[in-house]
Amino acid sequence: ECCWHKDTSLRNMERFVGEWTVAYDQTPSEELENMPVRPMTEARKIFLRQYAEAQMVVWEQDIMDVTNYDESGEVHHGVDMKGWFFWNFKMEHPAYIEWDYLEGVKQGWIPKFDGKDHDKLAAVDILHTCDALIAAAQPFYEGVVDPYPPLYLPP
Repeated sequence: ECCWHKDTSLRNMERFVGEWTVAYDQTPSEELENMPVRPMTEARKIFLRQYAEAQMVVWEQDIMDVTNYDESGEVHHGVDMKGWFFWNFKMEHPAYIEWDYLEGVKQGWIPKFDGKDHDKLAAVDILHTCDALIAAAQPFYEGVVDPYPPLYLPP
């Protein structure tokens, strides 16, 4: 039941994820806007591409892909998701480039789905499986996903 709504005409609607980005390590703030814009290194582009692909695959996965069994053999189902939309089509401030879908497509860290029959396929059929994405991302974690701006904690 979608949202467990009392109105039965609104039940059994399929769910989708909204408002995701590849801004893995940013929090919108005036402080971020006043800092020098972080350079977009090749390692960061690779990481952002992998992060975008992973989210696309997860938000479109079949419920059987997230079904598992506990130690007693009881079945547990994940949430059956049917799609996604990106947080923002275009951002004005360059500090928020990782929140900008158009810029991500332009720079190649957000995949384009413009191939033959892409409108009929799930992201996992076009991109990679979750396991393959996790394995490919391992070399790009260090130094790429540090918070920006850096966190300052009081002593």
